[in-house]
Amino acid sequence: MTFLFTDVEGSTRLLESAPREFEAALAASRRAIRTACRKGHEVDTQGDSFFFAFERAEEAVTAARDAQERLSELPLRVRMGIHTGSVRLSGEGYVGLEVNRAARIAAAAHGGQVLLSQTTRDLVPAADIVDLGEHRLKDLSLPLRLFQLGRDVFPAPLTLENRPMNLPAQGWPLVGRERELEELRHLLLRNPGAVVTVTGPAGAGKTRLALQLAADLVDRFPGGVWYVALESVRDPDRVPAAVAGTLGVGEAEVARELEAKRPLLILDNLEQLLAAGVVVAALARENGATVLATSRAPLRVAGEHEYPLGPLDVEPAVELFLERARAVRPDFAPGNGTLTELVQRLDGLPLAIELAAARVRLLSPDAILSHLDDRFVLLTGGRRDSPARQRTLIGAIEWSYDLLSEDERLLFARLSCFVGGFDLEAAQQVCDAGLDDLEGLVENSLLRVEQDRFSMLESIHEYASERLEALGRAKETRLRHAEYYADLARQARDEMRNGCWLDRWMAWGGREADNLRTAIDTFRDAGEIEQAARTTLGLVAYLNSRGLLIEACELLDALLPELDSLDEQLRAEVNQARAQVLWARGDAAGCRALCEDLLRRARSLGDAHLEAVAANGLGLASLREGDYDQAEDWFAQYERYARAAEPALVPFAVNNRAVMALVRGCPGVTRELLEEQLGSGIGHGLLEHNVALSHLAEGNRSSALEWFGRSLGNAQAAQHEGILVYGLHGLAAAYVDSNPGLAAMLRGCALALARRLGVEIEEPDATFARSTDRSLDAELGPEYAGLLAQGARLSASEAIRIAFAEAAESPLSNKENQPSANDQRPPLVNVRN
Repeated sequence: MTFLFTDVEGSTRLLESAPREFEAALAASRRAIRTACRKGHEVDTQGDSFFFAFERAEEAVTAARDAQERLSELPLRVRMGIHTGSVRLSGEGYVGLEVNRAARIAAAAHGGQVLLSQTTRDLVPAADIVDLGEHRLKDLSLPLRLFQLGRDVFPAPLTLENRPMNLPAQGWPLVGRERELEELRHLLLRNPGAVVTVTGPAGAGKTRLALQLAADLVDRFPGGVWYVALESVRDPDRVPAAVAGTLGVGEAEVARELEAKRPLLILDNLEQLLAAGVVVAALARENGATVLATSRAPLRVAGEHEYPLGPLDVEPAVELFLERARAVRPDFAPGNGTLTELVQRLDGLPLAIELAAARVRLLSPDAILSHLDDRFVLLTGGRRDSPARQRTLIGAIEWSYDLLSEDERLLFARLSCFVGGFDLEAAQQVCDAGLDDLEGLVENSLLRVEQDRFSMLESIHEYASERLEALGRAKETRLRHAEYYADLARQARDEMRNGCWLDRWMAWGGREADNLRTAIDTFRDAGEIEQAARTTLGLVAYLNSRGLLIEACELLDALLPELDSLDEQLRAEVNQARAQVLWARGDAAGCRALCEDLLRRARSLGDAHLEAVAANGLGLASLREGDYDQAEDWFAQYERYARAAEPALVPFAVNNRAVMALVRGCPGVTRELLEEQLGSGIGHGLLEHNVALSHLAEGNRSSALEWFGRSLGNAQAAQHEGILVYGLHGLAAAYVDSNPGLAAMLRGCALALARRLGVEIEEPDATFARSTDRSLDAELGPEYAGLLAQGARLSASEAIRIAFAEAAESPLSNKENQPSANDQRPPLVNVRN
């Protein structure tokens, strides 16, 4: 079936401001929509919304186009969403996740806009449909492609990537928690600055419910919606640090950040941190955050609102079983009445249902039910201090565990050493796992696999960790895990010296950051400080290449107490990393002091590379301090070394000269220097950014915008947020005369992102930024502060999208528009990703 949802944009505000006019317009819009959708079945209407079902996708799209035309003459702005999928008919009507997805697509549209899913798009003629690229809906699913009916220009869809948030994608939409979502929504919105704790047993779906609620409320919290995973935190005093890490600020800045933005924080898995309840309450009561916590027990602090999460009702529990069963066996057909009894025996716990559903590969529902009979009786006398539902969940997990061979059980336990997932090579090297072994665990629903990466559900991961401890294999397995990632971190640094990161290692760092952090902790616990330091350097290199300077600084600071115990070479490498981070954070004096020491050590060690790196650092420090002659001398020494010994560093050395030319007022020289380096592909947009600045210095705004587009597109592709800060400042300078309001918002976004990352821009960008600030302050007066605050609430991608709205028809993601490595024409920025 094809489903069409409609609703009126801003209906509550219109009803409150002009109720009589709104009611008349609403009646007219209902007539128009019903007339246009006469070939469909009107499933439901509530308030200003409609839900129609069509047997043919083309009929639904034709109806939407007809409705658009009829509604264009009315004052109300109606948005629509269309999606095609398979559903079940029940006493309640159409049932299935595809119905919910159609509603989510409609919710992503703006008034007057019609959005289509890929499945619908594939079933209708190609005329007059625009590809909007991939987007994440508020059901937290992986990105899906959206299309627009008609070619009118609208802002970016109201999807998750256009909001300040870090909510992780989920494997499938939430099933059957509509009542709980509505109750929790009212509870949170009625109590801003409160702590709402969702309690319940492991496997009840607390985390999934909290994530969905946060996604639904993302528009109600302009300061952001931030998910803080606490499963690996054991010390209650580390909760503020975990929040700081998520927000991208120092621990001392958490209170100010929360007070300024008043975000929604999701603190997940607090059951092992109940003593942190007072700290959590303070985040809300004293600093203005609204906290949504999940825990198996309440925090028991003043002002806490506890929300016990019970099992799924029978109907949604059956629906969940069917969805998961059909994911592993598309032709699955339920038995007569068996599923109802089965989900009841599983206590309606989502994890238990998912584990049981995975068994339909081999067993019928009746056979699954008979196995549950034996297992639940056997495990009734298990952990007496656990709630009954938790014992039932353990029974479901142990049932799958008991079906494994001894070798599979050992592998299952050893795989718990990974944090944040792992790939096949890691499993082979650390746990001696074969592909068939992993496939067996996937089939038993003890492992998940997505895009060649394996992971465990949290409750299963915890159970596997307990098994590893019980088997007495924890220490050796975790040390082997740490050594594996230490070797890879060392290899990454060897191949990407001095920040010349390769794309594959950047992607690797993004996937494996949690495993690297875990490896560092393992080495520290084992007293292997040198290994901890080497692994830290690998992680810091990744973080620095992403512009994530606050965590990088904290990791390096943690090495300071043991710095003197390291050998001279390793100590020099640590100080080199510290100097690089300090410079990027704007501490020229600290960078200079470290680089002067590095220079002495390099000369004593006879290390020409380290000497060149120290010279480059001293040049950068001199540039920040305004001593341009001294900076040029140090940069010249660095370039002589690069040309003689390490050609890969030459583009960076030439870029130094190009920057100095800009500072000296010679933008044409900057372009001449960079032309031969642009084909190298290094810098993730850095070189292109400086070309853009050269055009901006000459007053050529059009060319500057084109090159800013190319720079920002490269930085987005590489996820280098530090370069995004520079680019946003550059865009603000480019728009300062033509659109001061937009320039102010771009500067506000740049400043907010810089604070979150810990980035401090240098010359010549700093000069442009100061000039922008003076011009905007004079032009906008008192409005400037408000526009800065408005821009601070934008994500970087949204701000870039706004700045390049006129380039929407030529996105960077369109490979036909991308230049070759030797093509110097800049493409337009990716305004959709």
